[in-house]
Amino acid sequence: MMRTLKCENFEIGYLEEKEENCADGRQLEFTIAKADYLNTDRIKELRTSGYRFHDRILRAEIDVRKELALDQERLIRFPVVVDSEYSDDIFKIACEAYKTDRRFHLKEKYDQELADEVIRYYINECKKENMEIVRCIKDDITLGIIILKDNGNGTADNVLGAVRPNLQGKMAAYGLYMQTLMLMKERGFVKYYGDISSSNIASLNLHIALGAKMVAVSDEYILQRGTD
Repeated sequence: MMRTLKCENFEIGYLEEKEENCADGRQLEFTIAKADYLNTDRIKELRTSGYRFHDRILRAEIDVRKELALDQERLIRFPVVVDSEYSDDIFKIACEAYKTDRRFHLKEKYDQELADEVIRYYINECKKENMEIVRCIKDDITLGIIILKDNGNGTADNVLGAVRPNLQGKMAAYGLYMQTLMLMKERGFVKYYGDISSSNIASLNLHIALGAKMVAVSDEYILQRGTD
């Protein structure tokens, strides 16, 4: 069954690779369908149904039981706390951080107003599922976040990670991610997963530095009802 995200002014449908009926999303404003990047039949079907290429996603896997090779003393500069309090700063940080992320920018031309609405409802869904937030803080100010989804099998997914724009490029994310992996290890988790856009070079480099392996590649195609 197709998963949907209902926003205030529109609805987004998400079709997994196994869901072959690409036309199911025609009644929705946006439908995003996944395809194995080597599955030419699936890709042809999507394009014939009116979908256009949207993004290439790499799935990163980290064995949290392994020791981190990075310099913890140098990179861990701010403490983290864990809670499930979805305060306004969570939404603000995400909106400021995601200016080009195709999870939230659904039109071909970047539309920040639309992206902000998608982010708000995306975060609300995380809140409904009571997902935990790992916060990097300084002087009671949240500097960065990771929202973790416990998959219940010794693994967890990073469903949203972001740091304040003024800290991007200053290694702040490294400390946040390192402490998240250490926390997961303490709690008995085995694997960390994260889905990364191939265009997000900073995130790819971060995950590789943390010891990630890219275990899957999929392409996303999008169908938009009407025109830009």
